Amino acid sequence: MNLLVNPWLLAGLAGISLPVIAHLLSRRRYDVVEWAAMQFLIPDRRTRRRLKLEELLLLCLRIALICLLVFAAARPLMPSGWLWGYHSGGSRSVILVIDGSNSMSRSDGLRTLHQSAVHKAAEFLQTLSAGDSVALIDARDQPRPVIESPLQDLTVVREHLDSLPRPAGAGDLQAAVERAIAISARSSEASREIVVFTDRQRCSWKPDDAAALLRLDDLMQFPSVRPRVWVVDVGNHLVPMSHNIAVGELSAREVTVPGYPIQVLIPVMNNAETDQHVGLQILVNGQRLAEHRQEMVIPPRATEQASIELRLQTPGTHLISVEASTADDAIATDNISHVAVHVAPAVPVLLINGLPASDDLDTETFFASLALSPPGNTTPWVDAHVVDASRVTPMDLAAAKVIIIADAATLPPGIPQEIQRLAAEGTGVIVSCAGETTPNAFRTLFAETGLIPGVELIQPRVAPSETDLQVHIDAATLQTGWLANRFQSTPDAGLLAVAFEKWWIVSVASAADQLDMPEGSKRSPVALDTDAEHEARTQIPRPVVMAKLTNGEPLLLHVPCGDGQVLLMTSSLSRRWNELPLNGDFVPFLHEAVFSVARNSAARNLPFGMPLVIDYPGRSGVLARIDPADNALPSADGFEFELADGTRVPATLSGSPDRPALSTNDTFLPGRCRLLFASGDDHQAPSIVDQFVIGYDHAEDDASELNDHDRATLLDENRMRFTTSTQDLARKMFGDESRTELWTMLMAGFLIVLISEVWMTRRMVHRGYRVDTET
Repeated sequence: MNLLVNPWLLAGLAGISLPVIAHLLSRRRYDVVEWAAMQFLIPDRRTRRRLKLEELLLLCLRIALICLLVFAAARPLMPSGWLWGYHSGGSRSVILVIDGSNSMSRSDGLRTLHQSAVHKAAEFLQTLSAGDSVALIDARDQPRPVIESPLQDLTVVREHLDSLPRPAGAGDLQAAVERAIAISARSSEASREIVVFTDRQRCSWKPDDAAALLRLDDLMQFPSVRPRVWVVDVGNHLVPMSHNIAVGELSAREVTVPGYPIQVLIPVMNNAETDQHVGLQILVNGQRLAEHRQEMVIPPRATEQASIELRLQTPGTHLISVEASTADDAIATDNISHVAVHVAPAVPVLLINGLPASDDLDTETFFASLALSPPGNTTPWVDAHVVDASRVTPMDLAAAKVIIIADAATLPPGIPQEIQRLAAEGTGVIVSCAGETTPNAFRTLFAETGLIPGVELIQPRVAPSETDLQVHIDAATLQTGWLANRFQSTPDAGLLAVAFEKWWIVSVASAADQLDMPEGSKRSPVALDTDAEHEARTQIPRPVVMAKLTNGEPLLLHVPCGDGQVLLMTSSLSRRWNELPLNGDFVPFLHEAVFSVARNSAARNLPFGMPLVIDYPGRSGVLARIDPADNALPSADGFEFELADGTRVPATLSGSPDRPALSTNDTFLPGRCRLLFASGDDHQAPSIVDQFVIGYDHAEDDASELNDHDRATLLDENRMRFTTSTQDLARKMFGDESRTELWTMLMAGFLIVLISEVWMTRRMVHRGYRVDTET
């Protein structure tokens, strides 16, 4: 390592010979002339010794002057930062990763861990040099690059650090590091560093996921220069959390009608080692409902589930919030959770009757129509319309949000394809099979069109006639939300007591089997190569059995179709094959099935990072007073989205001319989001058009910290390095290249020695050879 900037100037050290020569010349012997008058002025031995020492000291000072001056000009370097700290030597690419998860909202009384992370990141920026470049990633459910192209202007980086949103949601640090590696791969700097500022939370790293760690190891080898990963623990001064309560993801039906009961499931996690008494407060649109307040006791390290039933009377979107309260909770941000429920007018349902009869009582749709739209009900939850299978028109289909095909063996030409197209666009479909349906008819109407791919009818099966061998619904198979929540709890009554006399045996093909089906039986009969075949296997919808009979055979299957949902029932909706229409749970069962597949005009409960898109309000009826004129393009002026932190962003006009929409991509902060419309009057507050909820991965609710084994796993293969301070980080990162120039210290020493030399010379001249007086 070169320790001198100008080593060739060391040749100036030859100048030290000048004071040596001068000293030797001063000691040259001269001829001595004896003069009696001067004999008494000869100094004694002690004085002569002192004079020699002073001359030698003066010689050393003059030599030191020359040495200091020469070394200062050569500019020596000290390979250490112990004097003025460690600093980067330049040509370094640094990617800063700031953990933005819920756990970073924990406070030490002065600042949150997230604020400490931003502060330490700003401190670290001061150790970088002008030749370094910096990128910034906000680590949440998905890594959000704040600065993706590294900048050398550290002032701009500091401004972006200060503008990071508050911590909320989950933080996937492995994904953030992978994104940082991708950024570093595009860099050309000689050194590449990834610095993660986080706490000790375990779930952010997923140390048990061996596949993810192997993927991380592979990505490390991708850049031409392997980046080093540094993990700075900003919470090392805090003790491990003694307890924390977290409200999980709320589960509720997203679409309902006025007055229809909806059930909200509330999971609550206790991260403490002791029982915790928790109070739950329910809020609707920010208003507390005192009558729904609940108290619960949660065992240590356990999750308990509470539930409430609400009836929302007003059309529009309602925000249901659940807030937990307990003493000395470590993290407050995970104590509240939200779900958005849209209350729509009566759902239009088209019932396609596959069994025409002179008496309505004998039709396949009689009981279903009576259950959905009973006579005399002026405000039904469902607006049901019945049409025979032979008379269905595209206009009938277009007016419905849910289509129920009851035991239909034939449909007019083009209608099966139109039903499949509408289902792919979001219309819900329910299919029931009974005596009129045949395997060939089912294949033609549903399998070959792609509405229900991979399902084939085999033959009807008849239940035993003995009473003790009756076939019912198996309660253990009702695991899906709307079935389990409402019908699983009454095994001896209600839906579980219905006896099924006859049903269809079905065969459910796997995705691989569907690719091997004969031509015409698949939705896309296109020859596939190896890669396309693999992609098709992952994209073909897989039927899911939602309910089975007690003999183990499927009764209810769910099949996704594009943006729509399809339910297949292997028995009838009439009395011909079962006692379901005579059961007290038939009405709620049919309503729940309709609401579960009913099309929602927009997703109002979105996962983190998914674009938020909603139909233009004037066209969807939410805000009819601003309905645009015919043939006129709507405008997004006045519309803005209010995000979870209160900031507002203008809405973007998207969609097509026949179906315009408003959208935003700013869905990177979990919590409540609202669509507002400002009329332009400064004295009038913006009106709330719609409400949404941005969710997150509630695995974040587990506050467990990294243990020694987890750290060893992360340290293995030199994946990353842990530290607790920016000073230690700079020492480890820059120790081999951090240098301190000593020329300023040498020049200061030169001035001090020069002053000393002048003072000593004057002292010797003034004192001369004065003889010390002896007493």
